[in-house]
Amino acid sequence: MSSAKTYLKNYIATTSSVITHPRRFYQDMTVSGGLTEPMVFAVLTIFIVSLLYIPIMLISWGPYLPLDSDMVLTLIIMGAMFLYSFFAMLISIPINSILYHIMLKIFGAKGSLEATLRVFCYYLAISLVVLPVAAVIVIIFYLAEVTGAEGIVFQILAFVLMLAMMIPIIYSLYVLIVGFSEVHQISMKRVILALLIIPTALFLILAVIVVGSVFIAGY
Repeated sequence: MSSAKTYLKNYIATTSSVITHPRRFYQDMTVSGGLTEPMVFAVLTIFIVSLLYIPIMLISWGPYLPLDSDMVLTLIIMGAMFLYSFFAMLISIPINSILYHIMLKIFGAKGSLEATLRVFCYYLAISLVVLPVAAVIVIIFYLAEVTGAEGIVFQILAFVLMLAMMIPIIYSLYVLIVGFSEVHQISMKRVILALLIIPTALFLILAVIVVGSVFIAGY
């Protein structure tokens, strides 16, 4: 078996393990030894997710884009969508990991920054579930709009679909929380507090500063 096929087989096994048995995966995951392996996994995942991102954006923004007039322009737009998604997610890995690590340390995290980075890299596997669900929901909304669906039936459909979307989102948060809890040897409650309380507090402080500045400027 070629190295590419072997890696693909291992990639699928790792992705399946993260999605279906996150606690067991993070318990068995090494927290040191370099970031090459988790980063390669993350880059491949981001590449796949970015490809899946294109049809969602085309459906969402299609009516506002000149997709029928010029095939070259259409390909350029699709390429731009792919690059935006790819690099935005790639940059988010170190930024989010550093911010998460700081917040977790405040609540007693014992692991290293490398451990946090590893958790986040493998956590991206859950996006391979969330994004297809989002794509299906977008397509259903698009078809409902095209067929002229409206009234109470459309409102019920929209409500049910939004609830359905919340399921993978909540589960993705669970996977991240479990990962941080396992590698940093702290309770899930502490992880939740770190990921919720500190950002909320910072948001409130920023809001107070902005409102205060506007109030002072008014006088």
